[in-house]
Amino acid sequence: AQKAVLSTDAIEAELRDGPLALTPLQATFVALPGSLDRFHQAVAVRPPRGTSFAAVLRALQRLMEIHDSLRLRLIAAAGDQPARLWLDPFDPTRLALEDFDQLEPAHLSEDMRQDHFARLARQLPQQLDPQAGRMVAGLFGHDAEGPRLVLAIHHLAVDGVSWRVLLEDLAQ
Repeated sequence: AQKAVLSTDAIEAELRDGPLALTPLQATFVALPGSLDRFHQAVAVRPPRGTSFAAVLRALQRLMEIHDSLRLRLIAAAGDQPARLWLDPFDPTRLALEDFDQLEPAHLSEDMRQDHFARLARQLPQQLDPQAGRMVAGLFGHDAEGPRLVLAIHHLAVDGVSWRVLLEDLAQ
């Protein structure tokens, strides 16, 4: 009898990219009528003082590299093919992170800046697109209290339990 032997690299490569079946819960979710784009979870955090946009960008890119769910892409059902997920390799263009400090005119009052930040944060879910593989959107900026970050992640990629893990990894 001949044994097939796969190297660890081949196994890891197979696990990194490719098709994934939907879980029963995800299949129910995907079968809901209407657009899935509206389903997300969001969190606001205060990074340590001195945190820059570049540091947040690097941290979020690293998070996307190590957490497969953030690199998922939804492939809609077609014909006799059911909907499924595809795990893509890391692609930095799939992270929608905006630098509020570069968007917002500095001459605005603090109240106006707060209002504008809140308005932009509420628009983050509109940047999510599971069929394009865009599962993460964020807004980073500074206010009188220091840096702040709002993240929106599509519900196909995150749930209440996984936020704790993601935020712990993001903090490192």
